[in-house]
Amino acid sequence: MKWSLRKHAEQGIRHLGSSRILGYNEVGGVLVPNQDSWIVRVIFEDYAAGLYPIEIHRHLRDLGVANSSTKRITGAGNMRKVLDNEVYMGDRIIQNGPDRDATQH
Repeated sequence: MKWSLRKHAEQGIRHLGSSRILGYNEVGGVLVPNQDSWIVRVIFEDYAAGLYPIEIHRHLRDLGVANSSTKRITGAGNMRKVLDNEVYMGDRIIQNGPDRDATQH
């Protein structure tokens, strides 16, 4: 498993581990925006404007937002998860620890 992850990483192939990333579809290890990507943009714009997650949820509800796959509004408790999500933040760690070979040199 580790070998295949390393080989895929060398080839630039990244599997994100979830096919349910709000606003994006994974196609060949690359995130491609879908019809819900504007929802993620609103979440981050509202947060940058100083709104709390509960206020962001209310704003989305007022806009009548519903995820196209689940037909629901992302819950207020999930706003923080979206804001902290490593996929959206660009901090995706493919391998959670140092390569053992690298630490032995």
